[in-house]
Amino acid sequence: MNSKPSTPVATKGSNFLTSDKMVVNILIVTAIGMAVIAAAVGAGRDNPLTVQILIGAIIVDIVGIILASRGIALPGRVLVPGILTIAAGFVAYTRGGLYHIAVAGFPVVIVLAGLLLGVRGSFLFATFASIAAAIIGYADINGISPFSQSSRTGYDDIAVAATLFFVTAIVLRVIIVRLTESVQEAEAFGQAQETANIELKKLQGEL
Repeated sequence: MNSKPSTPVATKGSNFLTSDKMVVNILIVTAIGMAVIAAAVGAGRDNPLTVQILIGAIIVDIVGIILASRGIALPGRVLVPGILTIAAGFVAYTRGGLYHIAVAGFPVVIVLAGLLLGVRGSFLFATFASIAAAIIGYADINGISPFSQSSRTGYDDIAVAATLFFVTAIVLRVIIVRLTESVQEAEAFGQAQETANIELKKLQGEL
């Protein structure tokens, strides 16, 4: 009886992107990136809570790496994009709203979720990012956030941000689908070649 590899959480079409080995590699790169950002933010010494959130995210990421290397990839796939969404949203809320550079982290999280959870994951986190943008923008417009930019922020900014998030998810879906088709075509060609070689050996044996 042939053993079958466990099916990843991501959609079946993107399995080649979400193998446990690939998840480990993605999480390692993510941990390094968060460490660099935490060091940069910490150097300013004016936003210690953000640094603490990033350190917590790094710890969760490292735990995810350890578990994924042992074949348990679900925690890393789900928790890392979730914590990064919270971190980016918190920084944007407290440091300048939708005009803060932290908002640029949302598309990165969407791509990360797409690679870790498949195309459904990218759309799920595009929704989360849009909700976060709506909250941040509303707080800006109404002067609720600590660094309110009500004179610059409008509801159109929220709409633009949400649109860009979903466009990111759509583009990622197109890329994943195309890559999946390429892999399937390569596998089909390899199987056909293997079958042809077997038939050729049979013919040679009959001669």
